[in-house]
Formats: sequence, C-alpha cells, structure tokens
Amino acid sequence: MISPDRLLHHVCCDTNERRQFGVSAALAFVLLGIAFYFYVSLKFVPDMGIRLLQAAGAMGVLLLLGPRFTLPMYFATMFGTAIGVPGLPVSLNKVCAAAFFLSWGVTLLRRRFTIPLTPALGFLTVFTIYAVAMGVALRVPGTAPSYQQVVYLLLAVAVASHFRVRAEFESLLKSLLVLTCLISVVGPIEYILRRDLFSQFSDNTLYAHNLRINGISKNAIQFAFNLTWMLPWALLLAIETPSKWVRRFSFGAILYIAVLCFLTRNRQSPIIIAAMLVWGVALIRYRYRGRLLVLMTVAGIVFAPLVAYKIAERFTADRGRDMSLTIRRDKFLAARQMITENPWFGIGFNNFKDKWWDYKVRGETYVIHTEKGNQHYIDLGYLQLLVEMGIVGVVLYVCVFVATLVFWWRAFRAARRLGDSFYVNALAAASMGFVQIALSMMLQDTFFIPRTYLLYGFLLALVTMMRAAAENETIDVESQA
Repeated sequence: MISPDRLLHHVCCDTNERRQFGVSAALAFVLLGIAFYFYVSLKFVPDMGIRLLQAAGAMGVLLLLGPRFTLPMYFATMFGTAIGVPGLPVSLNKVCAAAFFLSWGVTLLRRRFTIPLTPALGFLTVFTIYAVAMGVALRVPGTAPSYQQVVYLLLAVAVASHFRVRAEFESLLKSLLVLTCLISVVGPIEYILRRDLFSQFSDNTLYAHNLRINGISKNAIQFAFNLTWMLPWALLLAIETPSKWVRRFSFGAILYIAVLCFLTRNRQSPIIIAAMLVWGVALIRYRYRGRLLVLMTVAGIVFAPLVAYKIAERFTADRGRDMSLTIRRDKFLAARQMITENPWFGIGFNNFKDKWWDYKVRGETYVIHTEKGNQHYIDLGYLQLLVEMGIVGVVLYVCVFVATLVFWWRAFRAARRLGDSFYVNALAAASMGFVQIALSMMLQDTFFIPRTYLLYGFLLALVTMMRAAAENETIDVESQA
C-alpha cells in the first residue's frame, strides 16, 4: 500500500515518472479524439472518411520512423509549399509538418526534453508571440489569422531537443543535402527546355526569352534562397566528414548550387553567396583553407563583371524602369504612409497584403494601383518589421539579433577552447546562415520562414552537443586522474 507521503510526493513533485505519465495521457487523449473524428467521417462522409483513414495509416508509419525521417520530408516540402495532397484539401507541406511534430512528440515518451535556455531563444519566443498576437489583433475583418510562426518556433525547439548526437546531426545534414540536390534538378531541366515545368506552383509566368528558373518554388528568388541556405552545411560536410566520397559530393554540391543560383538571374544571390563564403572561410579550421581562398578569389574575378552588369542592367532596362525595383518603390510609398499613421505597433504582422489598397499613393505609383484583390507582400524585410510591427517590433528584433550574436560568440569561443574542429566549423556554418538572412532581408521578407527557425534549431542543437562533449571530456580527465 502506498503511503500518504509518497502519494503526495508523486502528485505534487515534478518527477520523470509524472512527466512521462502526463505525455502519455496527452497522447492518448489526442489519439482518442482522432479516432472519434474518423468514426464521424466514416459514418457521415464515407468517401472522405476512407481517404482520411488511409492518410492516418501513412501517418502512423511515419510516426514509427521518427523525426530523423520526417524532418527531411518536411524540409523537402519547403521548396514547394503549394503542392497539394490528391484527394485531400491540404498541402503536402502541412502534412509533413504534422508528421514531424507528431513523431517528435512520440519520442518525448522515451527521451528527456533537453534544450539550452538562453536569452536568444527567450527573445525569439517573445518576438514571435508578439508578431502573431498583433497580426491577429490588427488584421482586416474577414481575413484568416496567421499562426504559422508559432509552428516554426516549435520547429526550432523540436530540432534543438531531438538532435543531440553528432552522428545523428551529420546524418541529417547528408539527407538534407541530397534532397536539395535532387529536388533542384527541376531547375536545370527548365533551363534546358526553356520553360516553366511547374507553372501551377509559381506566382509569375516565365517566358523563354526571359527565363528565370524556379524549380517547384513560387519564384526564382525563393528558389535561390532555398538553395543558398544549404551552402554552409554542404561546406561543413565537405570539411568534416571522414568519407572521401561524401566530401567530394559535398564540394560538387556547393558548385552545383552556386551555378543554379546564377541561373535564377536574381542579382542579390551572387553577392550574398560571396559574403557568406568570405565570412565562413575566415572562421573555419581547415588545412586546405588557403586553397579555398585562392579558388574563391579566382571565381570572384571571373564572375564579378557579370554580376556588375546585372546590377547596372536594373537601372537601364525599359526606359530606366526595372519592374522589380519599381514594385518595391510603390510598396515603399504605401509603407511610408502606414508608418506615419501606425508608428508604435504597426499594422499587424502579415497584414500589408490586405491593407495596401487603403494606403496606396494615388498618382505616384507605377505598378500597385489597380485590382484591389491582388495580394502584394512588403518584400523588404527590415521595412516589414517597422511597417507591420512598429517601433516595438523593431526593438524586439534588435534584442533577438544582439542576444543571438552574443550567444553564438560565446559558443564559438567555447568550441575553440574545446579544440574540436567539428563544433568550430559547425558554428561557423550557422553564422553563415545568419549572414544570409541579414543580407537577404534588405530585399526579401526572409525572417518569418521555417528555414530561419530551423537554423535556430541547428544552433541550439550544436550548443547542446558541444556541452555534452565538454562534460564527457571532463569526466574522462577526472577518471584518468
């Protein structure tokens, strides 16, 4: 018989047994709700119920395979978020996201939840919740609220808490690199055939005389960003993986990705890639770093004239009007009025697309002045912060930036003291990702996307792994003493 004191201890104290029981009870409750939903669907809508039952079977298999399988699937669908599931009114991206989070939840039954609690993660959480809350509160009546940022924040937490072993992390990077290379094959095929193969997923029409490859992404800029995001991790694999075949494949993937980014014909990608590589090569520990610097210098000399020509072309095309620059100018005019009228809290996150018509400057805009139903996004990331989240949002973002920089710098110094080149180079790769985001936000709204939060998850996971390695090294030294 259990004594009253022991019973009180189990009820009131936070123990591993109580935590596991709570997770099990929550999971059982969710499964019971899903079963009831299937029962109602099969009884009243048989066709849809059968489809949902088949989808549930596939989801069950994914749950058994675990996050190491479902996360690469989710990552792959980030290239084309508009791809739907046949027979179901939902995108493949959302299905894979649900599979990952459910599989991660199942692993909590077997593994203790571990994540470094840092000011960087704290400010990121506050910033994300503020963005979602103000976006919902200030949205145009009748428009759908946006909650996906909370899901992306959970993505960072899930990745940081699950991938805690170096071998698992390297295996994940290999999977992501292979998927990136395979999915992006659509790009060179489009370039060879001179046509858009998946125009149903694109937000603009491509023509043979002005082809900008975009694969299965919405546009060429998004396609290039997705490719560039993988460059730092390909460099890490090329440097740190013991297998010579993986190293060769990784170096080949770097060249392949860089060429594809040039074929997208967007002007910012070459500049961003050059900045990322210069920054990363300056930080990494690699015995052939000198050769990399020479190779980068030669490539810069060869491609610099082409990049300069593309930048100059922006100001000489079509009577001095470059369409991309003109659209951004129109949006800036509308944004200026929004800032004047809503300086502190902005117009609400993700609301520019629904409110631009009320703030357009009549007689001064060139592109966005007709068709009220069109959704125009702000594109300019830093301007988006001020327009949609106001001065308060900008201050929170600065806090996120500073806290992340301090957190990374302390981790990088600790990695150098530890003497393990893997963590030094991995943290250098993470910093290259943040360089990409910081530069791309000048012309794109790239902070509030899943890849940014995935990068935070990688950074937190690396710090967790490094701390475990340092503790193991201390234990080994003490045992030898």
